[in-house]
Amino acid sequence: MWDFVGNKVNAGLPNLLCFPFAGGSPLTFRLWPPALEMNIFVANRPESETSNCTLTDIAASQLNSLQAANFSFENQYFTFGHSLGALNSYEFAVEIQRRGLPPPACSFFSGMSAPHVADGEIFTPPEEDSDEGFLSLLKKFRGTPESVLNDPDMMSYLLPGIKSDFKLLWGYKLRHRIRLQNPICVYFSESDSLIPCDSMGEWEFYSDDCAFRKFFGDHFYLQSNAADFLIDLRHQITSGIANAQGEALPEN
Repeated sequence: MWDFVGNKVNAGLPNLLCFPFAGGSPLTFRLWPPALEMNIFVANRPESETSNCTLTDIAASQLNSLQAANFSFENQYFTFGHSLGALNSYEFAVEIQRRGLPPPACSFFSGMSAPHVADGEIFTPPEEDSDEGFLSLLKKFRGTPESVLNDPDMMSYLLPGIKSDFKLLWGYKLRHRIRLQNPICVYFSESDSLIPCDSMGEWEFYSDDCAFRKFFGDHFYLQSNAADFLIDLRHQITSGIANAQGEALPEN
């Protein structure tokens, strides 16, 4: 079962459910709890093989694990997903809505085209399904530290999960374009070479309350510009995104 791992829970703080990018892990969000002053729960992949799963299947399994753990959907909570995690987070929000559970106070989507745009068109797979092909792809994305990429033992351990994540991206199919009942906020970088910013406006089809936040940097701007990004995310959360004036999407 896909589950969530998190920091020590403080009952007085709101909850943030995080969905990592391809190859990401709970360690990706290790600095977020003190910066955001929230309880952070990160989606964690199971040890068993998941090659036949779809993001829809995974979202249902993730929600099952939260319900089994008696997660309180009645208390204020938010969701955040970057890249692959944005699509995972969207499917998760759809599953919450389908089951009639209280929705997130806001769903934050980052570094990803809207689901109907992303459907089958995200990132060209390497020409050969080999370790070398995936290593070349990871270097292009610039989201994995060089020290990790150059460590054969570490990469031997990580590559199976990374490959599985990327195959989820390449095989993503939007079943139904479901409009969410909760506010959404879309983060993007104007210099992202992987996800063109001129397609971001398509997210407006997914909520009556959609805001945009623009940052500078590449696809992993939230790592290279982490301090400013976390300050902005915290402001969006604490100010109440439903009533906030999100930055308008720039005109082309």
